Amino acid sequence: MWKIKLIKALTFFSGLFFVLDFFLPKNWTDALMFQQVNEPLSQSFLVIAAMAFGLGFINLLRIHGNNIFRRFRKYGIYSSVLLISFFATLTFGILDWRASATNSSELEQIKLTKTFIADVMKDSPIIRQRVQVLANWLSHEFPNNFKEEAISLQTNYLAITKLEPTLQKKLENLYTEQKKLQEDATKKSLTYRGYYFIENGIFSQLGSAMFSLLAFYIASASFRAFKIKSKESALMVASAVIVIFGQTFIGDLISTSFADMRLWLLEVPNSAAFRAIKLSSAIAMVVLAVKMLLSLES
Repeated sequence: MWKIKLIKALTFFSGLFFVLDFFLPKNWTDALMFQQVNEPLSQSFLVIAAMAFGLGFINLLRIHGNNIFRRFRKYGIYSSVLLISFFATLTFGILDWRASATNSSELEQIKLTKTFIADVMKDSPIIRQRVQVLANWLSHEFPNNFKEEAISLQTNYLAITKLEPTLQKKLENLYTEQKKLQEDATKKSLTYRGYYFIENGIFSQLGSAMFSLLAFYIASASFRAFKIKSKESALMVASAVIVIFGQTFIGDLISTSFADMRLWLLEVPNSAAFRAIKLSSAIAMVVLAVKMLLSLES
């Protein structure tokens, strides 16, 4: 029993904290140190969400693994396809993310070098000290590209004023060339091909197939809805016919008034109805939030 009470108390005070943080004036929240608590509390929610994803992953393996080993004849094929697709997508996704992170870090080094050179030029009083650091950086990070410039900087710090435009141009060219090489290498890699095949060759095609099936379902539902059984259904059918004729070229062939009538229906009655639906949904969300805050939602 005390566990349930503890969960209800944590739910109430956590929700109350964010409600007060949103509605109270800023000077009040600063005095109560809400900002200092907000960030770690939000980070803890991310940790809980990650744990929920992990729990879902374990539950997925448990249920579908049980289907494969104990009920293969009935569910085994479907569970096998699901787990194979899951692990393939997870593997290629992680590998693609790792490759993208590596490429970004290499390009970021070039950007940092350009920024460093610009900062050296701004701080002319201490240019003598920083030029030596810049020369060491160039020789260490880009030994094959800026060897001559690094030697020149080490022998004569005043050369930075003449070499700065050349360095910036070479860095810009190096950035463009490196980015192009990385994109070409990525497109040829097995990781990119696998991820691209799963994303565009399977997932997108399945989504298109699902929407094509929904089109037939919507058409059949519209046919059933267009049966005139009352004054309200007759009004709905008349509005639907006007919108359809105003949206297609057939309406323009019959009369140009269909487009104006369609626009009026969408902007006046339809907008008013959607405002009422949005207002009702907002009130329902507030009621649901209060019920969850007070642990009345079972």
